[in-house]
Amino acid sequence: MSSAKIMNRAMDMDLSERRIQILRTLIDAYIESSEPIGSKSAVFEKFNLSSATLRNEMARLEEMGLLFQPHTSSGRVPSKLGYRFYVANLKDSLKLDAKRKKSIDQMIEMLAARPDKIFSNSAQIAASITNCAAISIYSTPGSRKFVYFECAMINSRSVAIMAVMGADNIKTCVYLTDEDINVNDSTVLNRILNVHLTGVEIKSLTDTVFGVIEQEILRYVPSMAGITKALQSIIREVNTYEIVVCGESNLLLYPEFSDVEKLKSFYSLVSDRKNLGRIADQSSEGDIGVHIDPELFPSATLLTASIGNEESGKATLSVVGPMRINYARIIADFKYFSEIMSKLIQGMTEEEKE
Repeated sequence: MSSAKIMNRAMDMDLSERRIQILRTLIDAYIESSEPIGSKSAVFEKFNLSSATLRNEMARLEEMGLLFQPHTSSGRVPSKLGYRFYVANLKDSLKLDAKRKKSIDQMIEMLAARPDKIFSNSAQIAASITNCAAISIYSTPGSRKFVYFECAMINSRSVAIMAVMGADNIKTCVYLTDEDINVNDSTVLNRILNVHLTGVEIKSLTDTVFGVIEQEILRYVPSMAGITKALQSIIREVNTYEIVVCGESNLLLYPEFSDVEKLKSFYSLVSDRKNLGRIADQSSEGDIGVHIDPELFPSATLLTASIGNEESGKATLSVVGPMRINYARIIADFKYFSEIMSKLIQGMTEEEKE
């Protein structure tokens, strides 16, 4: 639900300013303590209201679906709608602490020192910044080029092909032949692939290019006819996304994940590559997406940010935590980190052009 829709719904609820402040105060206190908040709590002293009045106001907020009472004798806690309303009103509270800004800047400096791992390492830093689990889903840009190919004979009926795009980006496949091959055949294949593919942008590798390669293979190493299909499978793998998950142990810091079954459920979700790939569909350009109790991670909060671009490579960076995360701090930190990351990646792209 968008912020505008949440605000319109709040207006329909006849949510007075006093009730809004009581709701914010209760959610702030619950985020801090993880314990239900009662009407006699010291956090409400600033309102100078009686316990009876506070109980009535909290009961009204519960009727509106913004709070609920987990146990009959306990205080109240925020509902999913309550959290969504709270986040929709956080803009004025999103202030980045100077000390935390300095810490994030230092982490980004270390990240910039390894441009070849910038997307994969970004998840590790996001987890450290937010104290949540972090997920980086990134694609290889079409402008990336193969550095070189290496072909090695395994036995008389198989050859290994290694495609190198960078220190941490190496793809391999094994091709089984119908006829016997020798070391000279693998050497010739190695020469053909490097002549036609080294230094060529991935997006330029069309069927025509592979047709030319196939013709040369048929002419010089006919025993390896059909190997271009194996090469195309490497290209398809390069063009798909990579997924890195970090900081799962951070979730143990939260009482919500003290339940072993809930933790097992989370690990099951993050081990499902197809499931995680759907996170990219929930990110939006230029803003932080806040998804409370999303379908992918029930009873949790998912923050998403899109970094990079088509030319340099794109990534969806996400953090996952309980619904009771410190939204004001974590959103501010995550927003700053993702914005600086995008600028850093853009700068690297421009340097490569020069």
